[in-house]
Amino acid sequence: MAKRRHATLMPRDLAELYESSDGDVNLGDEIALLDARMAQLMLKLRNGSSDQELLVRAYRALEYAVISQDDADIEKTLNKMRQVIFGGANEKAVWDEIYAVVEARRKMVVDETRRVVSTENLISVTMFAPVIERLLASIALHVPDQETRNKISMTFRRTMGDEKLLPGKSS
Repeated sequence: MAKRRHATLMPRDLAELYESSDGDVNLGDEIALLDARMAQLMLKLRNGSSDQELLVRAYRALEYAVISQDDADIEKTLNKMRQVIFGGANEKAVWDEIYAVVEARRKMVVDETRRVVSTENLISVTMFAPVIERLLASIALHVPDQETRNKISMTFRRTMGDEKLLPGKSS
């Protein structure tokens, strides 16, 4: 796999996730970058017990330390409670960023999908010129009035924007 555009500018762990991303080739490097960031954020989330369970355990340990008047255990338990409380705040910040990345990716995929669909539905003027030629030939065959045929032909030429592509244009 060729190196992706943003990989050289990233921290190594993010670059590895980015390079290994299966990002859809049509959607580009930017979506793969968002996928890599999402994976990086997911790795920051804690595993295991909920904050409430951890706080309940720490509180019980604190009660026991207070009853036993063990200052070292009280300090250790308070530190554990601080870690749980501030860790939860950090985890919320990670989730907030995850939601932002998901929304950015969703918008990017919608925009890219629209672009791809609109590109696939377009045909070039040179590809469309034979259709116009046939249409003008049909008009020439079925509209007997020369002045009306000339007006129709001129309207088509103006619509196409390049009069040289259409038949019947004298230089």
